[in-house]
Amino acid sequence: MENQKKPPENTASGKNTVNPNAMKWLMKFAGGRKGQFGLSVFCALIGVAASLIPYFIIADIVKNLIDGNKAADFYWNKCLLIGLFWILRYVFHSISTTLSHHATFNVLADIRKALLAKIASLPLGTVSAGTVFRIL
Repeated sequence: MENQKKPPENTASGKNTVNPNAMKWLMKFAGGRKGQFGLSVFCALIGVAASLIPYFIIADIVKNLIDGNKAADFYWNKCLLIGLFWILRYVFHSISTTLSHHATFNVLADIRKALLAKIASLPLGTVSAGTVFRIL
């Protein structure tokens, strides 16, 4: 435990902050994938809405039970509707997760390619094995 190094602090106050230049650099790579990230967020929102709607349907079922509605078809239809929204929630969650992961891994691949291109363009004596492994 004594040999473990403490992570470097980014500021004199000891609080970790994000370098704005690093964020610009990162957004340069992520910018081409904004559509995928946006569609992922949209699908996630639809998934959340689909997960909330069954509660309103259940409230309607309870209201009808209290009012004395004994029509089994009404309750079966409501249960099927709840099942449909439950399935939609998982479908949209899966689509959202797939899109965001696909976009993120493509951004990471682009960053790695850019770093390797940068390393390849440096003079031979500039890069040592330890430096390369720390960068990658």
